[in-house]
Amino acid sequence: MQKQTVSFDYGVLCDALEVQARQQGFTLGKNADELESCRQAAIALRFGVNLPDSIYDKILQRIQKRVVKAIKAAPQKNKVEKSNSTQQPQVKM
Repeated sequence: MQKQTVSFDYGVLCDALEVQARQQGFTLGKNADELESCRQAAIALRFGVNLPDSIYDKILQRIQKRVVKAIKAAPQKNKVEKSNSTQQPQVKM
């Protein structure tokens, strides 16, 4: 199995985590909404109560751990179905 690198941005102007995952061929599944809520809460704390960078970094590390546990390959939309037929497809010119 080949390892892939996936990156997420957690800033205010960044896309939702599920959108970022989908752009890279992955999904967060049923945890997507919960993880996005955590990201939004971290942003609100950072700017709402002037959270120190060290604590904000710890929060993001915890969110990242949960993202790593939740991430999985997105289902392929264009799957080719195998046919049991032995006939060759007809090509029209």
